[in-house]
Amino acid sequence: MKNRVDILLIHSNLKHLNRATSAEHVDITLSEEETSLPEMINVADESRTDTIETFSLPNRKKVDPEEAWSETILIEQGADYRNKINLRYFIDGVQQTIWIKNIPILTTGEKIPYHAGQVGSVVLERKDRRLSVIKEISEIAFNLMLPAVFVEEVSDIEKVKLFFANEIKQLSGLRIQDTSYFPNPKTEGGKIQYSEDGREIHERIPNFELKKSLNDLNYFRKLHMKWNVRNRALLEKRTFDLLAEYLSKREIANDLMDFCVLDGTLTDVRGKILLNAVGVIKSHRMRFLDSKKHNKAFQLPSFCRTPVFLLGPNDESSIESDLGKRNFIKVSNRASWYLRIRVMEHFIPSWGLLRIEIDPKILPNKGSAELWDEADSLLVNAISQKLIEERYPTSHPDTRWANLLYPIFKCEQYLKSLMIPREVIRHIATTPRIEEGE
Repeated sequence: MKNRVDILLIHSNLKHLNRATSAEHVDITLSEEETSLPEMINVADESRTDTIETFSLPNRKKVDPEEAWSETILIEQGADYRNKINLRYFIDGVQQTIWIKNIPILTTGEKIPYHAGQVGSVVLERKDRRLSVIKEISEIAFNLMLPAVFVEEVSDIEKVKLFFANEIKQLSGLRIQDTSYFPNPKTEGGKIQYSEDGREIHERIPNFELKKSLNDLNYFRKLHMKWNVRNRALLEKRTFDLLAEYLSKREIANDLMDFCVLDGTLTDVRGKILLNAVGVIKSHRMRFLDSKKHNKAFQLPSFCRTPVFLLGPNDESSIESDLGKRNFIKVSNRASWYLRIRVMEHFIPSWGLLRIEIDPKILPNKGSAELWDEADSLLVNAISQKLIEERYPTSHPDTRWANLLYPIFKCEQYLKSLMIPREVIRHIATTPRIEEGE
């Protein structure tokens, strides 16, 4: 009898627990950056990366480039580095590629996916310690991505058009981006080729390559994601040009050096303000240095930086936007260094580690290793000091908070608030509109 009572009590408690416990739905959708974990690409063997910082601040003397790497360069909080730096403008972009549906295009049953591609770019200006959006030069763009020319050549395009007319009425008016072409633009002598109307020229992907990939729907997802990366790069270029025009109409009456901070490499940036741009790279998928220097960079103590080295014509974004080809776009040289902006609480080499890029022409001696002196090192220290200050407030709950500057985090938050959620896009695109009278 006692055992029966115990069993009844246990059953009662389990029923109560079942009623009292509710499972909360949590969106664990990862960003494209988080879902792609590419292997580190070593470009140190393909291009010469020279150390250009040849002055020792602790010893106040000229040193050999190799000797410069034997020192640890500490950035002291509150130290006077003789340059008044103001990180005033912050630019970031986001992209989102959303699968909607697979379209049957061949009578044998092969299908092809189409995606919605959203990209956005924003500029935040800091004034009186407040960040505000410069709305006239911030933009969100939306494309439907489909290899239209390929589909037209291998199937009945009228049926495909009818499919779109019936399925996505509520997204009508949007531009269909033809992804029958390689995302990376054609280059000649390291320069992007443009048509007479000023648009980039892209090489056609052979039909046989697209046709053999019809059973590999992931191929088209990657293709469309890479097109979206290219769209984001072009949008950020346009944002930089608009910002340059915006600044040309304003007079800044102070003795500060106003800088624009861009999330990512400077190689996709153009415009008049490139000279005052600072690129902040928070992920480290490329190795520019030899093994010894690379390991030293990843073992940096807290609030320290490496010596400055010169990067040549190796474009990170050109690799990301290409279909597996190592087609580098020649760009201007960039002065770069690694900087640790947080205390190393965890034994993770990339914790709080950033790679910084600037145009070497902004340095007093224009990035010359022979002429490099104290003034050059002091300016690099001053920029580093300001970037370290941007570590607070932290960017929680973002999982990348240790490497994410707060103003850049706010750029991302603003853009994501304007984007149409993936669930809404899928619902609109696959739910027929109910017309009046039906």
